[in-house]
Amino acid sequence: MERQKSWSKRWRLAGRLLLTLVAMQLLADGIYALVVGVAAARWEASVTRDAAGVLLDCQARTYPPQREGRPVGLLLVHGINASPRHYDLIGPALAKEGVECVAMRLPAFCEPLDRYRRSTADQWRAEIGDQLRTLRGRHERVGVVAHSLGAAATLAALRDNPAAADFAVLVTPAIAVSDARSPLMSTRAWHELSQRVLVFSKTLWTPFASDCQACEGEIPGQSPFTPTAVVDELFRLMDENVARFADLQTPLTFILSETDAVVSTPAAREYFSKLPIEQKRLVSLDRCGHEALIDRQWNEVKKEILAEVDKFAAQMATP
Repeated sequence: MERQKSWSKRWRLAGRLLLTLVAMQLLADGIYALVVGVAAARWEASVTRDAAGVLLDCQARTYPPQREGRPVGLLLVHGINASPRHYDLIGPALAKEGVECVAMRLPAFCEPLDRYRRSTADQWRAEIGDQLRTLRGRHERVGVVAHSLGAAATLAALRDNPAAADFAVLVTPAIAVSDARSPLMSTRAWHELSQRVLVFSKTLWTPFASDCQACEGEIPGQSPFTPTAVVDELFRLMDENVARFADLQTPLTFILSETDAVVSTPAAREYFSKLPIEQKRLVSLDRCGHEALIDRQWNEVKKEILAEVDKFAAQMATP
């Protein structure tokens, strides 16, 4: 009898402890959701949007070729929490070299959070495919340059339709997320835990500055707030790309940063090594961060893109 009472007491204590932990977690989650909500509202009040609700001057844009000589069209795809403004340096520089560039905006990016959180990986890859078809209508040869999340979506689009582009240059692609900024556990472990315990929090607020060694001030179109739904979509997309690497056929160039603190360079190298593609090339940068399109080695990125453009332009000239 005494033994049964002892076990009963232990179970009651365990139950109370569990309820206390759950209550504490819900309280912390609620406080975080409140703090992020207030911060996001203040940020929203500080920015300007156009009539469509897009951050001002962050709509898609075209850079017409400034001279003849390179009959190849390029689609430029930005990354997470970013905009076509990520190509403010490379887009005009490529246009001066005679390349038409179209810097697209991924669906719902640069829009208010209530719209942004409804953006899906299927929409990203479909829009990339649509943009490439439009560009193909003007050019015999078409390439795509994509950064981070945009590179992950581009891989998916090229798996769906390998002939959508003649080549792709993927800059610091999101194959896996880096653990460089993740305390105690891996980034994936934190993500999986958040999926299970976050009840009230639907938006994440990054405490980190952009991984850019030469950037000063805010990056146009950059947002510090990420809907958890968008993060979920990115992880799903990365997992799908890794599982279906053998489906890729399009010639690829990977441009990686050795100091990338956002995506995993080792994971990208391993993925690249497995690709069953004859025409593939890997370029390593050692003086820039994740934001290679706007960091101190952006001109080297431009030169690597031009090398691919010239390679496929030369194939057109070969009888």
